[in-house]
Amino acid sequence: MTALEYVRGRRGLTGTKEGCGEGDCGACTIAVGERKIGRVVYRAVNSCLCPAVRLHGKHVVTIEGLADGATLHPIQKAVLENHATQCGFCTPGVVMSLFCLFSERRKPTDAEIRDALEGNLCRCTGYESILTAAKAVKGPAVPPHLKKAAALMESLPARPLTVVPGVGDEPFCGYHVPDNPEKLFETLELPGGGDKCRIISGGTDLMVAAKVHGRPFIHAADISWIPGLPHIGEMDGHISIGALTTFAGILESQNVKERLPALHAAALIGSAQVRNVATLAGNIANASPVADGSVALLALGARLVLRSASGARKLPLDEFFLGYKKTALGDREIIETVEVPLGWTQSSFIKTSKREAVDIASVSSAVAVDIEKGRIRKARISLGGVAPFPVLSEKAAEHLVGKKPSEKAFEEAGRIAMSEVTPISDVRGSAAYRKLLVRNQMLMHWRRMFDETP
Repeated sequence: MTALEYVRGRRGLTGTKEGCGEGDCGACTIAVGERKIGRVVYRAVNSCLCPAVRLHGKHVVTIEGLADGATLHPIQKAVLENHATQCGFCTPGVVMSLFCLFSERRKPTDAEIRDALEGNLCRCTGYESILTAAKAVKGPAVPPHLKKAAALMESLPARPLTVVPGVGDEPFCGYHVPDNPEKLFETLELPGGGDKCRIISGGTDLMVAAKVHGRPFIHAADISWIPGLPHIGEMDGHISIGALTTFAGILESQNVKERLPALHAAALIGSAQVRNVATLAGNIANASPVADGSVALLALGARLVLRSASGARKLPLDEFFLGYKKTALGDREIIETVEVPLGWTQSSFIKTSKREAVDIASVSSAVAVDIEKGRIRKARISLGGVAPFPVLSEKAAEHLVGKKPSEKAFEEAGRIAMSEVTPISDVRGSAAYRKLLVRNQMLMHWRRMFDETP
């Protein structure tokens, strides 16, 4: 059961709408409040992609909870007064996205407003009136009645559910929520607990597969309550990123932004609602040919810390992908940490898609270089969308080594990279178009990293 099915069907809160069912339209957006140091932080979440169990221990706010009796919430009032709603189907999701934004930013910039709403589609009103309404919001985002509810949530003990029984006949079926690694591996050792058990980190792709593509699961292990997994830290010459670190967390990390710009750029995936839930480790494990996170990490020379009941092992990311949707991850093994080496002078990530964020790339690529005495000492180039999984362009990278960073050097590297790939044709572009994108993106990387021409 998804959070959307729970709030609409079990609680009768039908203001939250069901649209695409895939996290693209934002009509089902709810606010999920979690305990942080001394306060509750609200994040916009697509309820169609969120397992209902994930709401346990959280302060959930739907559109029905914003108004205090007959007194509208300031965001609702601004939407009404600025004619920012027509049929009303998309409006609850728009309002909830703005609520989460204003709960963190009392006076957000125009760019922050647009970023917060990029995952909310509106078919009839027109976006300008919605933006006008957002700029006109006056008053506290979290009024007294919501603060009271949040305080009640904080007063309750924080403990996970142990298991939610499933509907299958097998004894192991259910939704398990272990709160430490030992319990996790015990769960995976249950009969059929290996390849039949789905590990849920963010779960955004998994829920689409279950609900839209007809691939349900009867045995799941949700790792969201295991401490220590959501972290970004620096140690021994690399940045360590835990399995529960979301793309929103990566975007918010100043250390990643300054020292790993390719990864920071690649974190702009999906919408704000998706980034608040989807994790980097899940993006890797899903093994998509156009996984933005994997493409950036491959160029940066990342390695994975894989853990099972018998211990941990480290594996370079370029040895992890074995084929389309096939990886070296064992049946009873998880990605515990991603380690990204530091020391790159420059890095860059580029994707070509119809929409900047809420879209899948036709082709994506990343470049990382280390410069010494004005010449490229080391280089790595990765490509997505041109093979069954993200790949390295080794010959193109070799071409750059020893050369001064120049348009000519990168142009030739682009031609070499283009000759190394054999992409397919599909709805996002022909094979010939994808080859041209590979070449053109290499020039774009040079301009982004080295060309100072305005």
